[in-house]
Amino acid sequence: MNIPLRMDSDFVSVNPAYENFNINLEHTDFTLQSFSLPLSWLHQWSDSKYKTAFVFITRSMSKTNNSFNENTFQFGGAVLVTYEKNKNLKYKAGLYCNNEFFGPFFIPLLGIDWKVSPQLNLFGTLPNSLMLEYKCMPGKLHTGVAFRSLTNSWRWSDVEFIRFNDNHLRLFVDWYVAKNHVIILEAGHSVLRKYKMGRREEGRNIYRDLKVSNGWLIKAGYSFRIRTDAG
Repeated sequence: MNIPLRMDSDFVSVNPAYENFNINLEHTDFTLQSFSLPLSWLHQWSDSKYKTAFVFITRSMSKTNNSFNENTFQFGGAVLVTYEKNKNLKYKAGLYCNNEFFGPFFIPLLGIDWKVSPQLNLFGTLPNSLMLEYKCMPGKLHTGVAFRSLTNSWRWSDVEFIRFNDNHLRLFVDWYVAKNHVIILEAGHSVLRKYKMGRREEGRNIYRDLKVSNGWLIKAGYSFRIRTDAG
């Protein structure tokens, strides 16, 4: 859920979310869950070419049969600066950090928001995501290619955690059934997927690789979307 609030030229948003994963791995069934509450502040500087997003994220990541306690919490955040070179091109740079169960995790961020042509957009922030969108029928039917990279850890027990590194490459179709109302269809495949069981001792990690394979991805959904471009 995305709840944006406008404050003068700034925006503040609250994004509560819950995820549940049912997994069969090495002949073992288990369920992972996450509760997250990101708080974001997008500030417009006096120089209109610059904006900065400040994000603070609280998450609880655990197996569903683990108790909800301080051992399951993670705290992190990000700072992302956007520079508008012109109305068709924006550059982004920043830093993401989180206290994962395997230790402090830092990622430099580089992004772009480029209106290549009236029908073609390239946007995203690497290494997390990048999307190439083509408007077959502007405002009605859009399609394209999307990339997403994921790194997460869940509390497995008091001393153990499970770490996921996953990359998704997908084709997507967005069908605007009405203004702001979008039906989303996606299909793709995972790339270089790696899951590990680990424990952290005296500031270092001891890992055991889990046997996983790459697989197909299918997604269908609905989005209420307000676009900031012309369709």
